[in-house]
Amino acid sequence: MSQLRVSSIANIAGNTAITLNSGGISTELAKPMFHMIMGGGSFTGVIPFATSYVNVGGYYSTSSYRFTAPISGKYFFYTTMLSTNDSGAIDWRWYKNGATVMGGGYTGGFTGYKQTNGMLLADLAVGDYIDIRAFGTDSLHGDTAHNSFGGWLVG
Repeated sequence: MSQLRVSSIANIAGNTAITLNSGGISTELAKPMFHMIMGGGSFTGVIPFATSYVNVGGYYSTSSYRFTAPISGKYFFYTTMLSTNDSGAIDWRWYKNGATVMGGGYTGGFTGYKQTNGMLLADLAVGDYIDIRAFGTDSLHGDTAHNSFGGWLVG
């Protein structure tokens, strides 16, 4: 039985891409991932998650508010949003290359805060993009801790 024992793996240019510690835990230093946050407001169309908390590789654009896949693979995305304290609804949809993939939200009918969350596992090719678009009658709460959009390459 052969064994390969290394503490890091580098790309062709010699830059470390993966590190392994003595316990076998690996870290992929350039793995595409992002976590964006935003304050509140009323939105129709692409929701402007514009404040970067994490943006490894810069594949999420803070001007187009979309993530563009740098390599083909399976990607996991999530979002969480909180409405303002009124009687409207939250209605949002995941879009891949401008086409609806699936949606989520919370209907109106009562006055109060409404929380909505969503997850998406998507097969993306190089250059495919994902964004979230709003269709509701409600506005989002102003606290950035309640409004986020993120994702990463699974493999």
